[in-house]
Amino acid sequence: MFVVCTMPLVVWKVVEDDAYYNWGGRNWGFQCVYGKVDKKLTDKAADWVRGELVSKRMKS
Repeated sequence: MFVVCTMPLVVWKVVEDDAYYNWGGRNWGFQCVYGKVDKKLTDKAADWVRGELVSKRMKS
Protein backbone atom coordinates (compact mmCIF):
# COMPACT_ATOMS: atom_id res chain seq x y z
CA MET A 1 0.00 0.00 0.00
CA PHE A 2 1.19 3.51 -0.77
CA VAL A 3 0.22 6.93 0.60
CA VAL A 4 0.54 9.95 -1.71
CA CYS A 5 0.70 13.66 -0.90
CA THR A 6 0.34 15.95 -3.90
CA MET A 7 1.53 19.26 -2.43
CA PRO A 8 4.50 18.65 -2.44
CA LEU A 9 4.58 15.35 -4.29
CA VAL A 10 5.67 12.67 -1.82
CA VAL A 11 5.01 8.92 -1.86
CA TRP A 12 5.31 6.70 1.20
CA LYS A 13 5.28 2.93 1.28
CA VAL A 14 3.38 1.43 4.20
CA VAL A 15 5.78 -0.79 6.12
CA GLU A 16 5.58 -2.76 9.37
CA ASP A 17 8.95 -1.73 10.79
CA ASP A 18 9.52 1.66 12.45
CA ALA A 19 5.78 1.79 13.18
CA TYR A 20 3.88 4.95 14.02
CA TYR A 21 1.07 2.89 15.54
CA ASN A 22 -0.58 -0.53 15.63
CA TRP A 23 -4.03 -1.04 14.11
CA GLY A 24 -5.92 -4.26 13.48
CA GLY A 25 -3.02 -6.38 14.69
CA ARG A 26 -0.62 -4.77 12.21
CA ASN A 27 2.17 -2.25 12.65
CA TRP A 28 1.78 0.81 10.44
CA GLY A 29 5.00 2.59 9.48
CA PHE A 30 5.75 4.88 6.53
CA GLN A 31 8.88 4.85 4.37
CA CYS A 32 9.41 7.65 1.85
CA VAL A 33 9.99 6.24 -1.64
CA TYR A 34 9.68 9.46 -3.65
CA GLY A 35 10.07 13.15 -2.92
CA LYS A 36 11.58 15.24 -0.19
CA VAL A 37 9.92 14.68 3.16
CA ASP A 38 10.29 15.79 6.74
CA LYS A 39 8.96 14.33 9.98
CA LYS A 40 6.08 16.85 10.19
CA LEU A 41 4.74 15.83 6.76
CA THR A 42 5.11 12.11 7.55
CA ASP A 43 3.29 12.67 10.86
CA LYS A 44 0.41 14.30 8.97
CA ALA A 45 0.26 11.41 6.50
CA ALA A 46 0.25 8.88 9.35
CA ASP A 47 -2.57 10.78 11.10
CA TRP A 48 -4.58 10.87 7.87
CA VAL A 49 -4.18 7.11 7.31
CA ARG A 50 -5.19 6.39 10.92
CA GLY A 51 -8.28 8.59 10.46
CA GLU A 52 -9.23 6.71 7.29
CA LEU A 53 -8.84 3.34 9.04
CA VAL A 54 -10.95 4.46 12.00
CA SER A 55 -13.70 5.99 9.82
CA LYS A 56 -13.93 2.87 7.64
CA ARG A 57 -14.21 0.66 10.72
CA MET A 58 -16.92 2.90 12.19
CA LYS A 59 -18.94 2.58 8.94
CA SER A 60 -18.73 -1.24 8.98
